[in-house]
Amino acid sequence: MKKLFTLLLLIASVAKAQLIEVSATKKTYTYAVYLPKNYDASKPYPYIVFLHGIGERGLNMSLDAAVHTHGPIAEISRGLKAPDAIIIEPQYYSSPWNARMLKNTLDSIGKIYLLDLNRFYLTGLSMGGGGAVNFLDSFPTLVKAAFSASPAGGFKTAAAPQIIADSFTSFGEYICIPDPVVGYANAFNNIYKIWKNDGWKQTNIVSTKPPGAATAFLDKKTKAYKWVPGQQYPDSTVYPHYIIAYNDGGHGAWNRIYADANFYTWLLSLIK
Repeated sequence: MKKLFTLLLLIASVAKAQLIEVSATKKTYTYAVYLPKNYDASKPYPYIVFLHGIGERGLNMSLDAAVHTHGPIAEISRGLKAPDAIIIEPQYYSSPWNARMLKNTLDSIGKIYLLDLNRFYLTGLSMGGGGAVNFLDSFPTLVKAAFSASPAGGFKTAAAPQIIADSFTSFGEYICIPDPVVGYANAFNNIYKIWKNDGWKQTNIVSTKPPGAATAFLDKKTKAYKWVPGQQYPDSTVYPHYIIAYNDGGHGAWNRIYADANFYTWLLSLIK
């Protein structure tokens, strides 16, 4: 307890952003925590949890190397303006991600840092995109917004898509065409299941590929989707679930999302 108190005092006393790395236990992942500039230990912060892909597993590289390869912390190190949020990036040594172990990790982190539980934002790429969906399968009510990039995995339950469709949770997916790892049609399976619960009946979106870069929104009122040009982030009160797609780039082009400051502005605008 004394060590924890000393750590919190240290964190509260510095104005610089910090990256803190913590080793795994039997029930938690190794993880890195990014604390924003002027971090104040007395106030709750929104938190963004990023799950890496298979190439950044502990079997392949160190935690420090992993967090500087893809995702929010990596993009901050390359010049992205950091969001005013705590960023948590666990590292798994194997695959796939385990939802219970991730929950244990976040519970452990919540004992050290004051997390705003109404502003939990979850994202991941490839294996991590599938891991984000898997976490929603197990804990669909905990997350305010989830964004899955080139997801290698999908919903295994019918309950989670129904809960997401009925709640204020926002869910988005990112896909490049062609994507030889995931596949264009497979990448839409998760959004299909949510949109179906929203009352959507059509199934022809796979044959209606977007022109260049585009975003597909589903309007909960009209039960219709439409492609609009560019990489956009929706008004979640009208379009809570959406797809961003590109006709180039392939499986690993997700940095278009994580390097975009507008992505984080949109995430942090969502509050339960």
